[in-house]
Amino acid sequence: MRVSEIAEAVHLSTRQLERRFKKSAGLSPKQYARARRIRATAISLVEKSEMNWASRAAEMGFADQAHLTHEFSMLTGRSPNSFAEKVKRIEHGELIK
Repeated sequence: MRVSEIAEAVHLSTRQLERRFKKSAGLSPKQYARARRIRATAISLVEKSEMNWASRAAEMGFADQAHLTHEFSMLTGRSPNSFAEKVKRIEHGELIK
């Protein structure tokens, strides 16, 4: 859902919603959505370690594998493969989604 659609639904301007969201959450709506998508990708690495990157990118809502790689690296400081290698070495309990 677009920020403008959410703003309209709660009877605010897009800019006003963005300001209020950032004040409340500390992130813009776009930054928040980006972080949530990267988090979902990281959880996917644990739950579906055999899935290829192109399929994972499509499932997580990225335009393509290159988009996933760029966003993931920007936010985590690691490539998805490097992150996946680290994740494989961790014993995971129940993950909170």
